[in-house]
Amino acid sequence: MSLLEFFHAGGFVMWPLLLLSLGSITVIIERVVAYKNAPAPAQLVQKSSEAQIERDSQTLALELERNLPLLSATAALAPLLGLLGTVTGMISTFNALATARQNGNADRVLSGIGEALYATASGIFIALVALAAYSFFTARLRRILAEIEWEASKLETQVAP
Repeated sequence: MSLLEFFHAGGFVMWPLLLLSLGSITVIIERVVAYKNAPAPAQLVQKSSEAQIERDSQTLALELERNLPLLSATAALAPLLGLLGTVTGMISTFNALATARQNGNADRVLSGIGEALYATASGIFIALVALAAYSFFTARLRRILAEIEWEASKLETQVAP
């Protein structure tokens, strides 16, 4: 089965799932670049005065948090969209069962079950990727902020009499 056939078999919920996955991929790439280009904590502390360190670290935190809510939202929404696909697929299956009983055609029953499973699998997969990326970036952000605090406290110790 090709990717296009898989997409088509998942039903209408595959469109919002596609949009969520493309948005997540864009954010992941953009965040990788942002984290790669972020100043090292020691460098940030050394170039700042005492009062400026806090402002610079808050500015950096805001920059590194940018767009992460999209990953969090995707992790929450994608499985729900997958479940919506499951429900619509099962509704289609039950409708096909009613028709098949009258016409003796079971092919539509299998189609509805397939739609339900493709949508669910897609939603769960997209949520897993988004949640893993969100967790990675938020953990990295916490580590960077902790390192900035550590560097600032070392600097305070050196400056204090």
